[in-house]
Amino acid sequence: MHNIFTDMGLILIFSLIGSIISLRYRSPTVIGLLLAGALVGPHALSIVQSGEAIEIFSELGGALLLFTIGVGFSISNMVRQSFRALMITAFKMGLVFLISYLFSLLFGLPVADALIIGFVLSITSTAIFAGLVKDEFKNRPEVKLLFSVLVIEDIVGVVILTFFSSMKVEAVKSISTGVFVPIAFSVVFLGIAYIIFERLVRRFMWHVDNLNSSDALILAAFSVAFVLAFVSHMLGLSFGIGAFLGGSLVASVPVFKKVEHLLVPFNTIFASFFFFSVGMLFDWKAALGAIWLLLALNIINLLAKFAGTYFSTYLLGFDSKSAAFSALAMLSVGEFSILIAKEAAPSSSIDVVSLTTAIVMISAFFSSRLLSRERTIYPFLSSLFPRSERTPFRRLSGYLRNLMLYLEPGGRGFRRFLEQGSRLIFYGLLAAVVAGLTFIFSSIAPKTGILVAGAAMYDVVRIVGLLLFIAPFSAAVLAIKEILETAAEAFLQNECSALETGKRAKRALSLFALFFFTAFIIPIIFALISLPPIFYSIAAIPFAISILFLWDASRTAAFILRESPLKRRLLERRR
Repeated sequence: MHNIFTDMGLILIFSLIGSIISLRYRSPTVIGLLLAGALVGPHALSIVQSGEAIEIFSELGGALLLFTIGVGFSISNMVRQSFRALMITAFKMGLVFLISYLFSLLFGLPVADALIIGFVLSITSTAIFAGLVKDEFKNRPEVKLLFSVLVIEDIVGVVILTFFSSMKVEAVKSISTGVFVPIAFSVVFLGIAYIIFERLVRRFMWHVDNLNSSDALILAAFSVAFVLAFVSHMLGLSFGIGAFLGGSLVASVPVFKKVEHLLVPFNTIFASFFFFSVGMLFDWKAALGAIWLLLALNIINLLAKFAGTYFSTYLLGFDSKSAAFSALAMLSVGEFSILIAKEAAPSSSIDVVSLTTAIVMISAFFSSRLLSRERTIYPFLSSLFPRSERTPFRRLSGYLRNLMLYLEPGGRGFRRFLEQGSRLIFYGLLAAVVAGLTFIFSSIAPKTGILVAGAAMYDVVRIVGLLLFIAPFSAAVLAIKEILETAAEAFLQNECSALETGKRAKRALSLFALFFFTAFIIPIIFALISLPPIFYSIAAIPFAISILFLWDASRTAAFILRESPLKRRLLERRR
């Protein structure tokens, strides 16, 4: 016990020293915490030697850090900019993952290690980003959208963390489609837990609020986090998954807003414990032994993240200056990457924790330094891409911006999707209920002897059931038709909708062929680069878009035939 308290005291003292040094040189405190931990840990000065204490502090710090991240998780803010944030996240994470994965394979790493590195590098640090923008840049219009992007990345990070925390070493090393089942399980777990626990937590916090004590509310919030962390652990998942869920549930309770600001000091302490403890796991010899891989991964991370963030934000409505700011602010690797590296370490043939820790320090340093020189970097970037070469991208940017406005909450498309989606669910369920009852009373009941009637009676039941089934089924089909037309209008509204019908049909067919070919070629390319079969499902996205264009082409062709002069002459002759 004495050793634990001694180690805790040393961690607090050296965390303070590391933070002061970082602040003195205007760098993110994460750098100082990781460096201080690496220096006093068992792989350097060995001031703190207890492996058990290091593991306890890193596990506890990670869970509590995820709790505070969950507290900052806002579904309402994410939904307001959901489509735009989702597009930026998908493009940026997909590009970084693919480039880092391919590079790792070229460096001779196994597929499992390449996947781990791809996941680790694709996530940006929320904590470091918040520290970079909290003062000088907090009022910039891009920051709110970028926080929404980071929220989605954190959700992806939770899913990835759940996958690695619930998989055995052998399962990860022989990755197949079947081992991705825990990912679906984690998503279902999060959804069910939200539904079940939200009402319970709301009532619990309301009763605690009646005590008129801020301290009681804070203790209640931590209690919820630890209960859900325990439930998560009992299900074979990481403590951090439940802690994140507990934080997001507590944040959804209105009474918690009274004390939310009081959690800021706790956030600082938890982050310090986590990053310092992870720093103590850093192995200098392992990092120096893989120095060329480390340097290459840092270059890949900086270039791929900058390119992914810059082009995705530029194409979705940011001007080039705002896109450059966003790219510089999103360079860092952080807390979720370290957590993923820790969980994946038993499955890796390299010291992925030490590599990730070093990448976090280097990326945080470059992100802070480059962001402070944003005004000098932007003219250089502008000189690389003259205005004349940016014109096609601006047209595409305008198209995508209008598409997002159409699909996001408040847009006409969103309202129509919501309306027709509700109709589809209602009439689809009604049709399923009618079909199920008809099947039970006409087929199962006679065999089980529940109902005794003549054969003619069962035929009548079938006919009545069929007649009752037609109405909701037809309504569901019409709802699907409206959804397809709304989706086609969303993708074609800017240019094709203004074209003549003949040109519109040709354009829609051309786009159908393009996206259909893309959907066809994606599994082939992924097979060539040894990605697991689960990634082949990405081809469903361009395939779905190709179906929308085919639908619009067929609808436009029908309109052309209906309005053609030949058909009008035939109708006149019949009259």
